[in-house]
Parts: sequence; structure tokens; C-alpha cells
Amino acid sequence: MDIRSPYRKWNRINGLEGVVIDIIRFNNIVYAATNCGVYYLEQDNDGFLQFKRIPEINVESWSLLEFLSTSDHDSRLLVGTNEGIFEITNKSGKLLKPKGIVYALYQSTIAPERLFVGYTDGIGAFEFNEKKNEWKFLGKNDSINNCIKSSYEG
Repeated sequence: MDIRSPYRKWNRINGLEGVVIDIIRFNNIVYAATNCGVYYLEQDNDGFLQFKRIPEINVESWSLLEFLSTSDHDSRLLVGTNEGIFEITNKSGKLLKPKGIVYALYQSTIAPERLFVGYTDGIGAFEFNEKKNEWKFLGKNDSINNCIKSSYEG
């Protein structure tokens, strides 16, 4: 591989386990969602780039989303996994309720405080209250019971 190439190969040698399903650069850190969990890339003591696992997220992870703030420049990193939605802060994960297998995450462009969630058995929504700094589950659409792997708002 040409060393000047923008492409890189990452694998177990670099600490990355499993099959990469999604990848994102968030706050200048590369995160990878895999079937073994979520990893972030950082430089080790010898100057080599290594992936390290987010310890709280060791399940199949399907989607990564930068959820943009509506009032300031702060944003949040969310992960859809087999256990539900995690929020990553300072390289650690916190599970948001309720649990369920989450394939897709989508921030509404019409109502940017809204998060649409694609589950194995339908679609749901959360709302983020910036003043209270908390997520509220708005519910699931009972008329949809299919697996949702992507969403679009138009």
C-alpha cells in the first residue's frame, strides 16, 4: 500500500475485532461499530495507532450518529446496538432506555431535537431536552412491525 494513500487497513493487529459495520469521525476521534462492539482509534505510547474498545459496549453495534445540538455547538455520539442506544462520552458508553435491537438512528431535520430509531420490529422516537440534558422516549409506532434499517425524512 502506498504510504501517502488516504486509505488504511485496520485489523486485529491494530486492536480492531470483528466486522466493521459503521464508522464515524467524532471530535477528531475515529469510532468503529463492529459485530463485537464499538472501538475508538488513538495513538499508543510508542506512537502507533491502536483501536481500543468502549468497555460498556461489547455487543453487535449497527449504527453511529452524531446528534447535533439545536442551540449550541455541542453534539453527542449515539450508537445503535443489540442492547439499545448508547451515548458515548469521554470514550465510555451509557445505555439509554428502553432496550431493544437498534439498527438505524436518524436525527430529524424538521424537528432537530427528535431522534428516530429503527428497531427490528418497528420505528420509535426519542426527544432530547437540552435544558434538562436528558432523553425522553416518545414511543413506538404500533402500526409498523417491520425491521427498519434506514430512514429518510422528506
